[in-house]
Amino acid sequence: MLPWLITLVVYVYGCSGFIEIVTEHGTESHEFRLTCRSLNSYIAVMEAKFTPGSFEEDMQVNLTSQQQQQQLEEEYEVRLALNTRCSGRNHCSFILHQDQPGSEFWGSGEIYLKYACMPDGQLTRFCNANVTIPEGGGVGAQGFISTPAYPNYYVGHAECRWRIIAPQYQRVEVTLLDVALSGADTKSKQCEDELIVSDEQSDLVNTCQQKEIPHIVLSASNTVDIRVTGRTGSLVPKRGILLYYRALECPTPGAPTDGYLVHRNTTAALYMCCVGYVFPDTLQRTRTLTCLQNAWDTTLPAECINLQNGTRTTTDQVKDRKNKMSDESHLIDVVIPSIIIAGLLLGNAIVVFIIYKYRKRKNVDILEEELDTIVADPTIVP
Repeated sequence: MLPWLITLVVYVYGCSGFIEIVTEHGTESHEFRLTCRSLNSYIAVMEAKFTPGSFEEDMQVNLTSQQQQQQLEEEYEVRLALNTRCSGRNHCSFILHQDQPGSEFWGSGEIYLKYACMPDGQLTRFCNANVTIPEGGGVGAQGFISTPAYPNYYVGHAECRWRIIAPQYQRVEVTLLDVALSGADTKSKQCEDELIVSDEQSDLVNTCQQKEIPHIVLSASNTVDIRVTGRTGSLVPKRGILLYYRALECPTPGAPTDGYLVHRNTTAALYMCCVGYVFPDTLQRTRTLTCLQNAWDTTLPAECINLQNGTRTTTDQVKDRKNKMSDESHLIDVVIPSIIIAGLLLGNAIVVFIIYKYRKRKNVDILEEELDTIVADPTIVP
């Protein structure tokens, strides 16, 4: 089977930059080169599986639903091997037959990889920290948590704690992408070091090893506590933990102008307009929003309108009135006095010019009169 490769790159905007999501398809003999474009981003393996069978043959032969189901049941997870090679690194390479023990007996088939490039600003590395998910939801309500020095080692004889706090009426989903703690390789059921994920009601996870399929837990409230308890040596030569979190349910929209929020829970929100006001699209005072698959089923207008006269009293209109009043005040206080002063100055200039002309003409008349007197009286010697 000839090697081939398909790569798809998607950028998701988070609260501290772009999260690069990369998916790759290839054959069992292909050398995958996982790379993050930014040097300050690190690989987080989201999915990794191998499906036996020829990709070219599947394209040419129409498989029955039973055959397709049987093929899906024969999928092999390769997450653990890929985590060992690549998780927490900026770049790495992966070859199935070299890095996954026993894969040489799986035959030919297709490998599917999906990984994220974690920006350094969205990765919480330090212990005893509160992680607050910002209001507004969207793709910014997500991030990653790892033990210090992941994936090189973690510190034993210590306890690391994190608390994830989502906005009110939202819940927190935590995905265990990589768990490699001391005791995971022993036959004892008791972990030497352990990871505990809990909410306000109970412990959701208590483990020291990674499952092939990532363990996903969902809190019952808007708060999740994560604790890593170490009982072994000071420096443990294992990777530690890597978690992905995000806020679920719908973020609370801001109340419209001349309206307010009446009630909100995890599934619905009730808004009302003030007395005498209605929503412009329905002409009703109330609006109920229902949260479906982390999104509201309808939009909330930005303002309510006055039902009596059909006009809107909004903040922008108040600003317009203030600006109009400010313009009128500017006209009265500045423009009109300036015109009056300019008129007075111009009038004074005209008066001065007339006086100057009059005096000049008077001097000329006096001089001509004296000359006429001299000519008429010959006894006057000039």
